Amino acid sequence: MIINKLSQISKLAQDKNLFIRWSRGLKLDKKQGHSIDHSNGQAHAGLSAQNVRVDDMQLLARMLQEYQFLCRKDSKISCWIFAGVRNGTDTDGAPTIDADTITEIGKVSDELIAKCSSFADAYHSMVTKYAYNAHRPETLSRNAEIKSALEKTWEAVNG
Repeated sequence: MIINKLSQISKLAQDKNLFIRWSRGLKLDKKQGHSIDHSNGQAHAGLSAQNVRVDDMQLLARMLQEYQFLCRKDSKISCWIFAGVRNGTDTDGAPTIDADTITEIGKVSDELIAKCSSFADAYHSMVTKYAYNAHRPETLSRNAEIKSALEKTWEAVNG
């Protein structure tokens, strides 16, 4: 299944504890069985992943695109949604999942990842550039532009 909307993930996560993982594919992940800590080379207890958070859809949008930089290393890497049983925590504090228990739910479309990236960029701009003393004329228009950009990108992701 190709996942094109956040709402699809939200519906799927109502019945299951789902995870996000950027990889070459879950069949390959099952075969490998674990992730490697890139700073020290040690194997984790299972596959590193992120919990799907449907209680905060904007956070989910930012999480989906967080590891897309891995595609620069390997163009065959994609974002996957899957179910599985947690068996530990990796060195970054993320859950690790027992590779023998993973079940593929779907691949997140490149289009949705691109929309999530645009939203994450706008969100970052809001967080870092938004001025709280909005009564000043010089910040009023800039704040309005930042807020408008965030709303537009959110509509694109959530639409």
